[in-house]
Amino acid sequence: MHFTKTMRTFYCVFFLLIASILYGNNADSLKAAIKKQKPGIEQAKTYLLLAKVYDEVENEKALYYGLSTYKLSKTFQDKELQSSSASFIGNLYNSLGKKDSAVILLNEALSHYAKTKNTAKIAATTYNLGRIYGSNG
Repeated sequence: MHFTKTMRTFYCVFFLLIASILYGNNADSLKAAIKKQKPGIEQAKTYLLLAKVYDEVENEKALYYGLSTYKLSKTFQDKELQSSSASFIGNLYNSLGKKDSAVILLNEALSHYAKTKNTAKIAATTYNLGRIYGSNG
């Protein structure tokens, strides 16, 4: 039951994202969706989508929405979303030169991925940590 509800929600958010991209109103559509949602995991997922829209375009907005995702995912105890947002924010912090903060968040995400044995995310997160350590000399 939970899986079905999650998949339905994922497809709704996915189609919302695709429609937004096709019509060029990504941020506006996602902001409108957030206003209609109750605070919770679905709203947090939409915040993360919005953060990704702003990524590499408007770092401050990307950070704001990424941190909003992180806070909501902690409040509602969704470890997977918390780890995804920690990874996103960690990579954003790295691009902003905040390497210490980036390492903390990426290690938090890596710890969760190790517990869940998510090898793809372990590899990606380890790679991102390696980029940080490599840039430090």
